[in-house]
Order: sequence, then C-alpha cells, then structure tokens
Amino acid sequence: PKEKLFSITFDKFEDLPSEKGQEVRSSEFSCFGNEWSVTIYPGGDIDSGDGMVGVFLDRCSEGRNLEINFSVGFINGRHRLSRRFSQRIFVAEFESWGWFDFCPCKEITERDEVDEDDVVFLVKGALTIHVSMQLNEFIPRNPAS
Repeated sequence: PKEKLFSITFDKFEDLPSEKGQEVRSSEFSCFGNEWSVTIYPGGDIDSGDGMVGVFLDRCSEGRNLEINFSVGFINGRHRLSRRFSQRIFVAEFESWGWFDFCPCKEITERDEVDEDDVVFLVKGALTIHVSMQLNEFIPRNPAS
C-alpha cells in the first residue's frame, strides 16, 4: 500500500497555549476514506513530562478498524526530528495515537548553532508537522502459487 504524506502547519507556535493540558488541533484532512487531524500540546499533555511537547494523530470519523503505520516529524533544512509507530489499530471514532513526550519544547524553539537568527524548527514562527501514513492491508496468499 502506498504511503500518503501530509504537512500541517501551526502558525505562531511560540504564541500557542503553553500550559500543560492545553491542546491545539489542526484542521481535518482525508486519508484512507477517513478524516484525521493532528493535535499538539505545546506545553505538554497532562501525562507529559515537564517541558515536553505532546503530538497525536487523531481519527475524526467512524469506520472500519484500520491498521496504520505512521510517522510524525519536524523537518527544516538540515534539522530532522521524527517518531514512528507501526501497526497501530484505530478502532473507534476520535481514537488517537501519539507521544506524550514527543520532544522538549526547547528543541523546537532553540536557535540554530550556525545561524543564530534561525530557529531550528520554526519558519517565520510556524511549526510544520509532516505526517506519513501507510495502511496495512491483509492480502491472502494465493494457494495456487
């Protein structure tokens, strides 16, 4: 099954709510016949460690159970930070999978060592999250082969 790629941008990242438990949800996008969104917790989810950012992929529509391989990452020039899940089964409406401790917030907002005017993962103050999704489908073996 083919991999689907999406880019979700959160403008003015440093102005987003930074209190623990405060979520910011992206607009919905379609993939594999379902609606999805990305939720970030700039100050961390309730179960996140101090100073950590939470990132989750949310299924926003009902449908059959889906087994998905997915990754979420920040990419900006030579800087990359990503996490991957394999074989996560989304079974219900509004089910989410993700990371309470995706990365320290300071990693997103720190200055580039080479160019001090650059923030590592923010472009004009915006954080772009790249999502890759691949559907795992069971394909039965052909008994004739």
